[in-house]
Amino acid sequence: MPSMADFAERKPRHILITGASQGIGRALALLYARPRTHLSLFGRSRERLQDVAAECAGKGATLSVNVVDVTDAEGMANAVG
Repeated sequence: MPSMADFAERKPRHILITGASQGIGRALALLYARPRTHLSLFGRSRERLQDVAAECAGKGATLSVNVVDVTDAEGMANAVG
């Protein structure tokens, strides 16, 4: 079975990550952060999300940061739309 690192090596150009401000979401954001990759980061904590975004930008990724709770259907629809 392929690992997340194997998938990251395929170099997708745009990735949307929920829960990006901590834990697995943060780890995925940092794994995928590289030049010519756009990350759409979603999370509830503005401060932690901004910290992750700064780390990802330092690795060359472009970013969209969205402070939203995934259980908020309307907020998610607006953020994704």
